[in-house]
Amino acid sequence: MIVESDFSGIVEIQNSVRISGKEDRIIIDGITEGYVWIYDINGVLVKTLPATGERMEIRLQERGIYLVKYAGRTVKVKI
Repeated sequence: MIVESDFSGIVEIQNSVRISGKEDRIIIDGITEGYVWIYDINGVLVKTLPATGERMEIRLQERGIYLVKYAGRTVKVKI
């Protein structure tokens, strides 16, 4: 499932998960279990990280649009 955003860089899914883009990183709050996968706009896997339940700041080398996949959801984020 793909959840679209308005490209403001901030997406809120459910009450407990917050995903945003800032400068050269994606910031994720509230994912407590499983893994987080980050893909570039071409669908190439960029990073895979275990969910910590805490704030995650994932630094990326290039600005652009990324897809963040977690718990059966996919969110589009612009940095």
